[in-house]
Amino acid sequence: MLWLNVLLFVVATAALVKSGDWALSISERIAKLLRIREFVLAFMLLAISTSLPELFVAITSSVQHSSELILGTVIGSNIANIALVVGVAALLARGLKINIEEVRRDSRYMIIAAAAPILLLLDGNLSRVDGLLLISIFGFYMWRIYKQRTSFPEPAKKEKGKTAVESATEFGGTVNTSIKQFALLGGSFVALFISANFVVKYALLIATDLNIPTFIVGVFIVAFGTSLPELVLSARAAVKGKASTVIGTNIGSVVANSTLILGVAALILPLHSDGVLTFASAGYMLLTLGLFVFVLERDDVVSVKEGMSLIVLYIVFLMVEFLLSGSF
Repeated sequence: MLWLNVLLFVVATAALVKSGDWALSISERIAKLLRIREFVLAFMLLAISTSLPELFVAITSSVQHSSELILGTVIGSNIANIALVVGVAALLARGLKINIEEVRRDSRYMIIAAAAPILLLLDGNLSRVDGLLLISIFGFYMWRIYKQRTSFPEPAKKEKGKTAVESATEFGGTVNTSIKQFALLGGSFVALFISANFVVKYALLIATDLNIPTFIVGVFIVAFGTSLPELVLSARAAVKGKASTVIGTNIGSVVANSTLILGVAALILPLHSDGVLTFASAGYMLLTLGLFVFVLERDDVVSVKEGMSLIVLYIVFLMVEFLLSGSF
C-alpha cells in the first residue's frame, strides 16, 4: 500500500538522519578532544560523518542488489550538497567569504573525484577493482588534506606544561570519556545500519508502487534525506560565520560520496548501470560542481546572489529529473 510505504519510509529516513546527527555530534566532541584544525576537522571527520547515511544506504543497497538506488542517492546527494546546502548557507550568512587558497585547490580535486566513478562506469559496470581504485583516490585525498594541515587555522594552543589528557579535560573529556565517546559512536553506526535497511526497503517498495525507476527515488527522496546532516551542520556553521567549515564539509562529502561510498558499495557487489538517465544526471552533477568551482575561482565570496543561483540549479535539476523519469 503506497501511503503506508511512504509513511514508513519517512519514519525510517527520520531515524537515519537522527542516527547520522548523533554520529556527527559525537564526532565533533571527539574532534575537539583531538584538537583538529577547522578545515581538516571539516573534511577528515565531519565530512565523513555527514556521509554516513549515504554509506549505510549504499551498503544495504548493495546487499539487496540495487545499483540504481546507490547511484541515484550519490548523484542526488552531491548535487544537493553543493547546490542546495551551500546555497542555503550563503543566504543565511549573507555570503560565504573564502580566504584560504587550499579550499579552492580542494574544490578542483572534488571535480576529479566526482568524475572518476562516472568514467569508470562508462562500460556499464563498476567492478571491485574499480571500487579499490575509488577508495585509493579517497585515501590519497585524505593524506593530501592531512599534509595541508599547517595551512589552516590553528586550534587553541595547549597551555605550557599540560599533557594531552589534561588538555582534553578542558573540553570535558578524560581518557575514560574518550573511550565512552567512541563506544557511543559505534552505537550510532548500529542505528545507522538498521535504519538504512528500512530506508532501502521502503524506497524500493515506493518505486514499485509508483512504477518509476529506482534511480529516481534515490535522486529525489533518499538523496534529500541523507543530505539533511550536511544542511543542518552547514546552516549552523554559516550562522556562526564559519565559511571554511561550510565549504570544507560539503567538498568533503562530495569526495566521500563519489569515492569512498561508491568504492565500498562496489567491493560488496559490483554496480551496474546502462541507463541514459544515470549518465544525464551525472552530467548535470558535473556541470553543477564545475559552476561552483568557477564561483570559488573567480572571487573569494559565494555571494547571496550566487547562493540563490545554486538553489535555482537544484530546483531545475529536480524538474528535469521529473520530466526525464516519464521517458524511462
